[in-house]
Amino acid sequence: MRMGRRSEATRLAYGCGLDAFKRCFPDQSVDLLVAKIKSGELDAYVTLDKFVGWLTAQGAAPKTIWNYAGAVKSLLEHEDVLLTRAVYGKLLTIPRRPLCHASVSTCRSASSS
Repeated sequence: MRMGRRSEATRLAYGCGLDAFKRCFPDQSVDLLVAKIKSGELDAYVTLDKFVGWLTAQGAAPKTIWNYAGAVKSLLEHEDVLLTRAVYGKLLTIPRRPLCHASVSTCRSASSS
């Protein structure tokens, strides 16, 4: 399985991204959201765009937004949701990837203070 080859840091970052996705849609589980996207009840791009907007409103840094949206995109692709790069790039307003890779995002769960 491809996910098994990812580094521990990547797994942790993706976990943080999925935790944020859960907080963005508190009334639904991630599994239910994925099922609704797969059935066509929800549009994947609209859902991802709402997530990016929520992260922006929460004050997330551009690199965090990029990484968290990527984590959700990877989950959807793992669940066989077809996301084309061209449409993904046009429909989502994700901040540009920072040129400097020195900053590191940390996971801030709702329960940690």
